[in-house]
Amino acid sequence: MGDEGFEEFMKNFDVKAYYRRLESSDYYKERIVPKITSIINNHYNREIEKRVIFKENNHFVSPEFTTIKIKQKAIDKGIYISKRVCELAGSDYEIYMYLLGNNENKDKIVDDIYIGIDQVVYPDYCEISPYGKIKSSMDIRKNLEKRVIGHTHSHGAIETFHSMTDVKNLEKFIESFGNLKHIDLWDDEEGKEQKLYDVYYTPSLVFNKYLWGTDKLPFAGVALNYKDFGNKREKIFLINNNVKIEVIESDPLTEEEMKSIDELILDRVNLGGRGNLRQVYEKHMQKQDLSPEKKLTLDSKPEDHDKKENREDNSQ
Repeated sequence: MGDEGFEEFMKNFDVKAYYRRLESSDYYKERIVPKITSIINNHYNREIEKRVIFKENNHFVSPEFTTIKIKQKAIDKGIYISKRVCELAGSDYEIYMYLLGNNENKDKIVDDIYIGIDQVVYPDYCEISPYGKIKSSMDIRKNLEKRVIGHTHSHGAIETFHSMTDVKNLEKFIESFGNLKHIDLWDDEEGKEQKLYDVYYTPSLVFNKYLWGTDKLPFAGVALNYKDFGNKREKIFLINNNVKIEVIESDPLTEEEMKSIDELILDRVNLGGRGNLRQVYEKHMQKQDLSPEKKLTLDSKPEDHDKKENREDNSQ
């Protein structure tokens, strides 16, 4: 039955009376209920899709599903982290991060980015340990007094997009940190009461190191998770990649904040097959046996020293 047929059917059908009679009539339960329930479920599943699947000029879709609001400072921080982990490691690596917002943030504005604790990174993959997830959540909630409202990570030197691995990670992430949104399935039916339905969603951004020093924005998407009407399927998961980023002006990232970020990267990141990044970094400096005037700082990367020595050799 199409939408027009359903509307004609509903003109002569009292939904409230129908549900009341379910409890009192075996005949309705056994013979009529399955057919009518199937018709109603199919109709409302189409209504749900209208409100979660982004289509141009579809005014039913909630803005949270089509737009990510984020402060400029948070974008700068995400880009800096993506660039800096590659520099400190001396090679291109991904890095795992969280999108944060204030606890009372009803508009779900991203105002900070958090580097996950105890994570292992590779050139094409990054993951945070179960211990790191717990420690990160506690730190975010108790020390920063913020909440996780989205997922983000860097692709190192690779193009920004949602890979199949990213999709799988988001499907797990939304179960732990998904934001709840009540949508009204009757908001286009005049004279109807509200029919609220729960949808969980999470914003997702993908950075890379090449965004630094440009006006380009990270790749944006919104992951959604919901059950169909009637719960025939356990859940439906999808990602709207056709979303826009609304940048909110804020204070710039300071040099002191950058130094603090460097320390967090060194402490929280483990390079796959190489160990903790701070230990790898310090071991590299010791191996080079650098004099005080040549010693690497957090404002340089390992290959900078090699380039300097080459320049000195060529000048002699």
